[in-house]
Amino acid sequence: MGVGVDTVLAVSLILLCGGAIGAAALSIQSRRLLHGEQIPLGAAILAAGVTCFGGAGILALRLFGFGPGKGLLAAGLFAALSMALFGALARLARAAAARRAALDELVGGLAAVVVAIEPGAMGVVATRSAPAELTLAAISTHPAPLPVGTTVVVTALRAGRGGEAVEVVPLPPSDGGLAEAAS
Repeated sequence: MGVGVDTVLAVSLILLCGGAIGAAALSIQSRRLLHGEQIPLGAAILAAGVTCFGGAGILALRLFGFGPGKGLLAAGLFAALSMALFGALARLARAAAARRAALDELVGGLAAVVVAIEPGAMGVVATRSAPAELTLAAISTHPAPLPVGTTVVVTALRAGRGGEAVEVVPLPPSDGGLAEAAS
């Protein structure tokens, strides 16, 4: 007893609707999350895959006239590809958001010079206490060069065609251990 086109079509329709309902539920849940919380990526990928499987199954059966076996195969391949692409894009988006958050918290923070910074020229600094360790291009308007190892304070963030860069100034001389306590 084989599976008929109508059975596969019904299952595909149920999966399409179920995936859409799951995506809507995740969207509603995301609005209730506290700042910094995120929907589990696995749940979002599953909702996307189920929705794509259902939609591709319907298209394969009705639009392309596939039989039940080829329709299920096409739907499964499409769902797997969609899940992989969706997951990769979601991971990239989350990494970009985490980097942006780390950059936003960077102004006023400390960093260390890892490539010397000449006055008015670019160098490189590495952060010390950001949520994500960052290495960024840096420029200083300080009149003296800043050698490798100098502790600096990030005063501004610049974004341009070349990417992100920061403006830095050297940490003022220690006043009774205050600079050491800050790091």
